[in-house]
Amino acid sequence: MIEINLLPGAKRSKKTGGGVDVKALVEGIRGRVKDAYLLGTIVAAVVATGAAGWLYSGQASRETRLAEAEARAKADSARFASVIQQMKKGTSQRDSVLKQFKVIRAIDGYRFVWAHLLDELSRTLPDYTWISEVKQTSAFSTAGAAAGPPAGQKRPVNDTTLPPMPPLTFRLKGFTADIQALTRYMRDLESSPFIQSVTLVSSELQQLESRDVTRFELDAAYETPPPSAVVTTPFSVRVK
Repeated sequence: MIEINLLPGAKRSKKTGGGVDVKALVEGIRGRVKDAYLLGTIVAAVVATGAAGWLYSGQASRETRLAEAEARAKADSARFASVIQQMKKGTSQRDSVLKQFKVIRAIDGYRFVWAHLLDELSRTLPDYTWISEVKQTSAFSTAGAAAGPPAGQKRPVNDTTLPPMPPLTFRLKGFTADIQALTRYMRDLESSPFIQSVTLVSSELQQLESRDVTRFELDAAYETPPPSAVVTTPFSVRVK
């Protein structure tokens, strides 16, 4: 192959094979462009153009990937929207049922309180002593007990345990013909697993049907008994 050197000042390439002689090309450009600053500017422009193309290509590829991810996310959101809505509805229904269940359990668990109290008051009553009035002095109610814990305290929604019973106090009024019987009555009430804090409020001697009797008032509070003190029996009713 015959090579003709048309660039002045360029040296003959020693290579006889095909391809581009980069060194000769650069030297040719240097021969034509005498200003080094202009040459640097051209090189910088070429490098900047290449870098801009590379960055544009990378950003376009990233934009494509993000668009595809967004499309998949929207599709998943639309597909699972109904499932999430059903889950929220089911959770709401579960919470409502659990709340009603707790109210029923509280009412059922506290409905025998006064039955136990009246049974203890009458069981331990001495001879020649009778009760004229029993009155609740606290603001306790089964509805309030089932409503929830006091302010500032939180309980899990799915907690089905029976909430602790609020304090229940009452006042007992009666008459006795024997003052010693009153002392014994107070002692027996205090030993009951359902009654605590028995205190004498007042006692005075009165005439009742021409006989001297002692009128008394006692304050007491309900005490949650141990499980062994409560005896339950099954109850069944035949339905025709």
